[in-house]
Amino acid sequence: MSDTSVLVISGGLLGLFGLFAAVAAVNSSAPSAKPVTASASQPPARPSSNRAQPHATQATREGSPAPARATVSMDEARRMSWAIVSMFESGSPEGRYGAFVVLRDGAGISYGRKQGTDESGTLDTILREYIDAGGRYAGQLRPYLPRLTRDETTLLQPEPSTWPAWMHPLKRLLVAAGDDPVMQAVQDRVFDRIYWRPAVLAWQQMGLRSPLALAVVFDTCIHSGSPRALAWVRRRFTAKPPSDGGDEREWVRQYVLARRRWLATHQKTALHATVYRMDAFTKLIQEGNWSLQAPITIPNFRTVIR
Repeated sequence: MSDTSVLVISGGLLGLFGLFAAVAAVNSSAPSAKPVTASASQPPARPSSNRAQPHATQATREGSPAPARATVSMDEARRMSWAIVSMFESGSPEGRYGAFVVLRDGAGISYGRKQGTDESGTLDTILREYIDAGGRYAGQLRPYLPRLTRDETTLLQPEPSTWPAWMHPLKRLLVAAGDDPVMQAVQDRVFDRIYWRPAVLAWQQMGLRSPLALAVVFDTCIHSGSPRALAWVRRRFTAKPPSDGGDEREWVRQYVLARRRWLATHQKTALHATVYRMDAFTKLIQEGNWSLQAPITIPNFRTVIR
C-alpha cells in the first residue's frame, strides 16, 4: 500500500463515557497509543457563522506526494488543524483572541481566536463563561450580555460609523479582553467543547483516519457553526466514507469540491469569497499532505504554519 498516512491517537482508547464516547479521548493524557491507518490505495439552512475577511483564490499547482508513511500524534493533528482554521478565521496560525469584526451577512459580531459569532450564540457563551471565571473585564462586559442574548449586533453593518453608541465601548472591551489569559483559556475551552470534540466524533464515526480529513471536518464545524453542516454538503456528492465501504481520499476530494460549490453559489453572497478555504485544502490534497506535515503554506496568507 503506497502513500499511506498513519494517525497515532495518543489519547488512550477511543471509548467515551456517556453519549460522546469517542470524543473525550482526544483530551486524555494516558500514555497508550492506538495506530489507525488511512485508506490510501485508491485515488443551512443556516450558513456559515464564523468566517474571516475573504481571501479568494483558486489553487492550481500540483505538488509532490507525501512520504510513504508518516506518523502523527493526535496532539499534533489537533495543533495543525487548529492552526489552519485559525489562519482562515483570524489570519494567524496562533489565532488572535481579541480579533473583532462585524459581519455583513447578519451574523453580527465575530470575535476571538476562532471567530465566535453573536448569531450562533458562541460569543454569548464565551462572554458568560468569562464573566463567571472572573476575568479582568468581567464587570464591564456584564451589562452587554442582554444585548448579545437578543442578537442585537446581527442587525448592524460592518462600518463603525453606522453603529449605535454602545457598540464602540463593547468593541474596545472585547479587544482588550483578548489579552487576558482568562479570556484565552475560556475561548479555547468553548471552541474545544462546541466545535473540536463534535468534529472528532464525526470524523471517527465516518471511519476517517487522516489528519487532513480531520482538519476538513473541523473547518466545516467552525465555518458553518455546527457539525450538522456536514450533512448539507454530503447530500451534494456520491462518494461514500470508509464507514460505508468507501475510500477516504476520494471522499475527502469530493467533499471539498462539493463544499466549494456550495459556498460559491450560496444565497448569502458574502460566502462566495470564502471558497479560499476549500482552495487551501485542495492544495494540500494535490500535494499529498494527508498527514499535515509542516511547513504548510495557505494561499493568500504570508505566514507559514510550522
